[in-house]
Amino acid sequence: MIERKRINKIIELAKEIEIKSRRLIRECKEIEVFNYLSKLRKKVKNKEVDLYDLPIQALNLSARPFNSLWAVGKRRIIDILTCSERDICVLRDIGKVSIKEIKEKLAKVNLRIGMLKNNRNRGVKK
Repeated sequence: MIERKRINKIIELAKEIEIKSRRLIRECKEIEVFNYLSKLRKKVKNKEVDLYDLPIQALNLSARPFNSLWAVGKRRIIDILTCSERDICVLRDIGKVSIKEIKEKLAKVNLRIGMLKNNRNRGVKK
């Protein structure tokens, strides 16, 4: 009976350790992303980086729109600016709320979906 209690206590402790370690790993990843984005923002302020060439992570989108855009290869801000709103609406898991969020995040930096639609080759080196 005493052994059984000890085993249960050890199992509980192991579960707590696993939960805490997962939380720490998640926090470390968030810190890494935050530091990366901070460096990019500094470069943008110093005009060292073209805003269009920034990765979509710089927009701080929530998971659903970010993952949907990433899955179809829209990895840079210019990829969003060169397609129409309709092109984005047809993506898997993108709905009205996701479109609204993307528009709001772009508007914060004075950009909008489709503003470079006729300029699809911008930034592409031949």
